[in-house]
Amino acid sequence: MLLLLSGCTRTLVPTPNLYTTTDNHPYQSTPEPYRSIMADIIYVTDRQQAQHTQDNIRFGSKRTYDLTYGTVKVRIGNPSNTWEDLVYDSTHAKRRHNYPVNTVNISKSGMLHDLVVNFEPVNDHRVILSPTAQEQKQREDQAFTNLIKARIAECNRKEVDLYVHGVNNNLPYAAQTLAQIWHFLGRDSVPIVYSWPASVGGIRAYAYSRESSEFTVSHLKRVIRLISQCEDVERINIIGHSRGCDILLSALRELHIQRVSAETAPPSKIDTVVLAAADIDQGVFRERVFGEQVFETTRRIVIYTSPSDAAMGLADWMLDSVGRIGEFVISTMDSSPVVKERLRAFRSVQIIECRVNAGIAGHDYYYTNPAVLSDLILVLKDRLDPGAENGRPLDTTSDGTWRILKSYPEFTQDTPETVNDGDPDQNASPSPASSGSSSPDP
Repeated sequence: MLLLLSGCTRTLVPTPNLYTTTDNHPYQSTPEPYRSIMADIIYVTDRQQAQHTQDNIRFGSKRTYDLTYGTVKVRIGNPSNTWEDLVYDSTHAKRRHNYPVNTVNISKSGMLHDLVVNFEPVNDHRVILSPTAQEQKQREDQAFTNLIKARIAECNRKEVDLYVHGVNNNLPYAAQTLAQIWHFLGRDSVPIVYSWPASVGGIRAYAYSRESSEFTVSHLKRVIRLISQCEDVERINIIGHSRGCDILLSALRELHIQRVSAETAPPSKIDTVVLAAADIDQGVFRERVFGEQVFETTRRIVIYTSPSDAAMGLADWMLDSVGRIGEFVISTMDSSPVVKERLRAFRSVQIIECRVNAGIAGHDYYYTNPAVLSDLILVLKDRLDPGAENGRPLDTTSDGTWRILKSYPEFTQDTPETVNDGDPDQNASPSPASSGSSSPDP
């Protein structure tokens, strides 16, 4: 079923509830260069190049030790659509036009070459980069940060929104996903998609992708470090989806270890880390985030979970897991009551249970569902913390965490919505799949 979805034509996801029920629209502040049906997404990848023409480049699922970066042009709509058309239909539930989402072309700007091949041994336990390799690295690092600086100069929000996709995904599809999220955020930041060599297919492809997810960690860490070193960047938000969450947490763990072991280190620029439908074992998550205190490297970690995520159930079965974070609720957590109680009170890690219908696979609800996408906007664009008093009126759960229902966000209501814990679809909203949008990412 999940494989069949990959052949579906994509259309722009439904308008967030936030924009159809309030005046909180971002497009008046959209920088002039980005007022177009085209969305230019910066990409970085350690996928091996598969095809290349003068105007277009393609990447496969094989791995390479070098990082390639450039721009993916994504068109939201038909060539006949205007920016004004797109703004109107991005702020109304009933649209005047249909908006297919297509990758127009992928261009290459530069490369960050493999460092290991240029190591020179100092002794049996230490290596350094050769002087020539060090000069090359500095030139390549500067060229990459110059690309970011040129883009961020056009933004009011001096922020980078970095997206790390999951398995059963390719670069064009991941760029299309980020293009839609970035569009509804108001296009006032620098969007970067990090595409690692995930494969598309069945069980063997999932196994290959898990190996690739370990291979790519050092490369993602290098990219995050370079973005952080760009002086014009004030904040970095990172969205991880599915298996991409594991890659992201592994990279953050290593960055955190390096930070705490350094004698001096500048303040971290990593603001919000979003873990959406995270394909991570609950025990692994517990040890990384809390055991090694990875949360100290970010201002906050926002976790979107769904008890009806079919892909998480499949991962549980294949890996004989105690449970995935993507279907996490505190009441089922494999931990002591004391740990659970402390987790409830820990506001730097926000656990949000999404009681919404997200289509057939139930794995892409974090941006295809109008209620959950509304919260993602309030998190990333408006930087709000949970609670009606903060302008983010999430429902509360019996566990003391947070919950999104189909009508979210409701800023004034006499009677809060209630949900039957035994029926996750009781308050389900119409499936985004009906709009033509689907995700191939289990």
